[in-house]
This record gives sequence, structure tokens and C-alpha cells, in this order.
Amino acid sequence: MFKIEAFVDDKKLPVVMHALNGHIIGSPVVLPVANAKVENGKVKAKTSGDLLEMLATWIKERKLTEVNPNVLRAFLIDSGRSAGSYSDLLTRAKKAKMLKIKAGSKTHGVAYQVLK
Repeated sequence: MFKIEAFVDDKKLPVVMHALNGHIIGSPVVLPVANAKVENGKVKAKTSGDLLEMLATWIKERKLTEVNPNVLRAFLIDSGRSAGSYSDLLTRAKKAKMLKIKAGSKTHGVAYQVLK
């Protein structure tokens, strides 16, 4: 009997799951891995793991010039965190001068300009 742990690209996950079907005892545990990239055949962290650094990388990858609370919630969900903590992330990002309120934004539908 053996235990297998492996990293699988999200596009290849269905193929791997079908291949394992009928050959394993119980159900496989599938967990998303946030902040990971493959480099020289090894899984490495994209950033140091600091939430603001991860946010900056996420924004840069998507080429965003402005964000709103819904975008921050999407980032938090993508990184495996609670969407409810977006306001804390927003406060920290403004304090780090990563985001600033966009001119002309009103209380409802507030948008933030990406500075860094």
C-alpha cells in the first residue's frame, strides 16, 4: 500500500482523475495550490506569500488598471482566502500606496486606481 501526493496542472486534472478512478481506495483529495508556478520541473512559489505582493502579481497578470471590491473578493477566493476579508486587504493596499480611490468615484460603485 502506498500514499501518492502530486501536483497537477488544472488543465490535466480531469485526465488524472479518470486515470485514478477504479485504482484507488476512497476518494482522492484535490486541493488548489495558490501562489505556485512550475520552474525547471519543480513547483515553486510565485511570490514570498505576502498578501499584498500576491495581489500586485495577480493584478499585473490580468493587466488591471483599476479594481473594485468585487475584484478584490475574486482575488481572495483565487488565493484560497475568505472573500469577506476584502475590506482589510483594501485598507492595507491603500496604506501601502498600491491603490488610491479613483477620481469621480461615489460611495456606491467605488473604483480604485492601481498605482504600483
